[in-house]
Amino acid sequence: MNITLKQKNLADGRISLFIEYYKGSSTNAQGRRVHLRNFEYLKLYLHSDPKSAKEKKENKETMALAENILAIKKAEYVQGRYDLKDTVKSKRTFLTYFEELTEEKQKQDTSNNYGNWFSTLQHLKKIVPKNMTFDEIDENFVKKVQLYFEKDALTKSELPLSQNSKYSYFNKFKAALRNAFDNGYLTINYAAKVKSFEQAESQREYLIFDELQRLKTHPLIRNILEGGKRLSYGARALTKGGLNALPKLTFAGGVLVGDDAGFLNPAKIKGTHTAIKSGMLAAEAVYEAIAAGRANDEVTTYEQNFKNSWLFEDMYQARNFAPAMHRMGVWMGGAFNYLEQNFFNGKMPITIHDNVPDYDALERADHAFIPDYPKPDGKLTFDKLSSVFISNTNHAEDQPVHLKLTDPNVPVERNLKIFAEPAQRYCPAGVYEVVKTGDSAKFVINAQNCVHCKTCDIKDPSQNITWVTPEGGGGPNYPNM
Repeated sequence: MNITLKQKNLADGRISLFIEYYKGSSTNAQGRRVHLRNFEYLKLYLHSDPKSAKEKKENKETMALAENILAIKKAEYVQGRYDLKDTVKSKRTFLTYFEELTEEKQKQDTSNNYGNWFSTLQHLKKIVPKNMTFDEIDENFVKKVQLYFEKDALTKSELPLSQNSKYSYFNKFKAALRNAFDNGYLTINYAAKVKSFEQAESQREYLIFDELQRLKTHPLIRNILEGGKRLSYGARALTKGGLNALPKLTFAGGVLVGDDAGFLNPAKIKGTHTAIKSGMLAAEAVYEAIAAGRANDEVTTYEQNFKNSWLFEDMYQARNFAPAMHRMGVWMGGAFNYLEQNFFNGKMPITIHDNVPDYDALERADHAFIPDYPKPDGKLTFDKLSSVFISNTNHAEDQPVHLKLTDPNVPVERNLKIFAEPAQRYCPAGVYEVVKTGDSAKFVINAQNCVHCKTCDIKDPSQNITWVTPEGGGGPNYPNM
């Protein structure tokens, strides 16, 4: 690297002084040698032909100033505190720098954290002025950003950030500050001056298979189950959206009833009585249509029958249960539901809506809590494959895979990087796995194991998996149930 003072003759007769940063040369795509230079114009000028003593003195003083600046630039470069890529800019903006770091994570990073860098960037755009430069950053600014994540930052659903989101996003901000210090944008490492948020264990409103096994090791649960025998195994995704999530129940020539429509009381986790009642209401409406000589049209009286029945009342009382838990969290949502169900009989004059799809609420892998699951002992805790075996699940070996991928590249290229491919964990039958060989990874679908719970169809964060009916009516055949 050569840093030199240069001169350029101007049309007005003056000489402009500038610094040249020569970084060698490279060969371009056409095979031509290209010199790599950056220039920094000092806005200092010499008289091209000094005639008076005054002009000669001015030239001498200007040259002395330029040489002093040159000496400073050389010293800064030697100390590693001057990024030559940005010498054409008088100041570097922090947001631009953070955007570049985020782009690097997208292209190069394999540690599953690009999604959080991107999310952090969106939050910083709300609190950091667009034109804020590094020389404007101080400890008070860092504390301001910390306070934003603590008090003001909201999710896409307009809810406060979880503790782990605060932890992750603020750490990405601090990582950018450390990187900026290491590369000379900052002379003080402000990241070391402010304490990070504490990381919290993720709170789940559901139990995946491994969580269920861990639950059984709790002393109170162990005392009940220990010495028992595993009789059968099965799994199913609950359509627990309730009243607020019911679809249109009729269409030309058909109706939706039972669990297909979502007639589940999520507060009671009961759906059999509601499913039966919906079938009875639909049957009454269909009978009336047939008796009237109608065919192939919509039996709209079914929905009216539903609204006039105890089924509607039952579901209305539980309408806020699931949305409150999703939007307020386990503790506040639980408190709200306790109050509404026990003191207002499910008729509090407010209806909570949860408009965030389940698949869009999945936590990023790099700041999610990683539990230590117990190794199955075959007595109290069990593995997935042996559990699937006793579900009598069977599919013809030569039938097409009934779990369709819209884009076969998504599981590895997106889901693995951002979410550590969650299908490996939310599937209760071990259908999905990521097989790694060296630096490469392959997404494998063991469709033979599928117990038709349809969790993948619902939970995949990219909505890339579609469950279709398998050939031959294959699937689980639960005994002892």
